[in-house]
Amino acid sequence: QPAPGKDSAPTVTAADAAAAEATSVLRSYVAALSKRDLATMRQLWPTMPDNTVSGFKNLFKLATNFSASLGDEPAPRVNGADADAELRYSLDYFLPSQGAHRQAFRLHAVMHRDGGGWKIRSLEPIR
Repeated sequence: QPAPGKDSAPTVTAADAAAAEATSVLRSYVAALSKRDLATMRQLWPTMPDNTVSGFKNLFKLATNFSASLGDEPAPRVNGADADAELRYSLDYFLPSQGAHRQAFRLHAVMHRDGGGWKIRSLEPIR
């Protein structure tokens, strides 16, 4: 029986905590993208392909009024040290040669947890 005046807090399972941690990494990735912080993006996704790195470098160099915003809150499915989730975000930016752009992304995020926490293993388009 709870002590008088204390509400019994809902129990947070290990899976719930792991899913919240994985969600935080995906949120941090989109926040780093919005800040054009490629170093943090690569810490969160250490296996980011070279062509993705160079694509972001080019975009960050050319684009102005750049922002990224998270779409629906990710809901990772955790299975031990692995997780996957749908990641939705949009990019808004201006290219002097082409004008304003808005791109929406819907990606399948595969993640893995090791001693250093959750990391993104891959982000692949969902068709």
